[in-house]
Amino acid sequence: MSDNIDDLISQRNDARERELDDLLNSPSENSVESMTSMNESMTIEKKDVILIVDDDASQLMSIKKLLSNSYELLTCDRGLKAIEVYKENQYRIMSILLDIRLPDIEGFEVFKRIKDINSNIPIIFITGYQSTYGDGFEVYKEYRPHGYIVKNHENEMNMIRDTLRNAVDSYRHILEVEKAKQITDRNKMMAGLMHDLKNLFTPVVMFPDLIIRFFDLNKNEQAMDMLQDLRKSIQFFAANQQVLFNYTKGENIKPNLTTSNLSNLINEFLDLTKMQFEDVVEIKREFQYNGDITIDKEILTCQVFLNILKNSKEAFPDGCGAVSIGTYSFDQYKHSFGDFAKFHDKKDNDIVIVISDNGPGIPKEIEGKLFDAYVTYGKTNGTGLGTWMVVNGVKDLFGGDIYLDNQIGRGVSYHLYFPQ
Repeated sequence: MSDNIDDLISQRNDARERELDDLLNSPSENSVESMTSMNESMTIEKKDVILIVDDDASQLMSIKKLLSNSYELLTCDRGLKAIEVYKENQYRIMSILLDIRLPDIEGFEVFKRIKDINSNIPIIFITGYQSTYGDGFEVYKEYRPHGYIVKNHENEMNMIRDTLRNAVDSYRHILEVEKAKQITDRNKMMAGLMHDLKNLFTPVVMFPDLIIRFFDLNKNEQAMDMLQDLRKSIQFFAANQQVLFNYTKGENIKPNLTTSNLSNLINEFLDLTKMQFEDVVEIKREFQYNGDITIDKEILTCQVFLNILKNSKEAFPDGCGAVSIGTYSFDQYKHSFGDFAKFHDKKDNDIVIVISDNGPGIPKEIEGKLFDAYVTYGKTNGTGLGTWMVVNGVKDLFGGDIYLDNQIGRGVSYHLYFPQ
């Protein structure tokens, strides 16, 4: 019996070798086009990356022989290892050829876990157990793979080659569409930042004439006060400009930690932005904590506070509403909010800032993903990058945390935690 099985395996491998040789050696219909294509391919240095997952050594060898000239191949023979390989190379891999029957976990489970990482990556199932999995109809219905190939089919190698080519082309198109959207949204965000800079630059333009007028009237004290305001406005303008520059380069700002009085820092920020907000937004200052905070104040004000206030202003139905800013040590926070506190088990000298508005709230269907890039609500030209910049500042740059308390019809509260 074992001899018969060995014979069948040998016959299968011989047939596969002949099919491969035919595919690899068959002349093109137009030899000139074939030579041109060959010359072009030789100039291509970077190949698309394909992940092949199969525990059949002879199958892997055959696939390598078929595809290695066209693709960079990553191979593994275990499902869990395939998931690790994909995580490490997800930005390079353009398609996956996945055996259903694997020694550790089924290919279906591998499919689910990889799709959780990237729902767009095209995965092609391949199996030698057609009697178990059928002709693929039920598999397609449940999993929606990019393809389903039966091993030992007379056109198996052709199907692998053609289906992979289609998968890579389709995925490349998806990536191009997403990139175009991100560029468009990035440009919108840059336009918004430039608009903010224009608003912030207004007092910088106005102050010099006023300062000269005060000096002419011998009101030197008022002129000196305005000079100080001008200096602060220029510094704040420069900080916002740095946010814009770093964002356009796709880089995070490296925090420059300094110690400042938190109440003074917020008051200074609100004074500098009153032309932008206080004409339509009533801002209430509820400072319980009057001590210092160690933080990068430019990131806190320009990247976090500014975007939260913009979101609140833009969410108000008629552009008018109220915003409150509360500051607390963690000890004050847990006593003030009691059972409604959103953070627990923090150091008493850590700091929590709560910014609340009385707007309409956020639709429940996007509440859980509001801080993801490119998620927006209630704005005709919104990009969803402002809220992403908030969480990027609080979590990624400061190592803090953020909780969104959303009350439909009553408003939104941002609870911002900053370790000290």
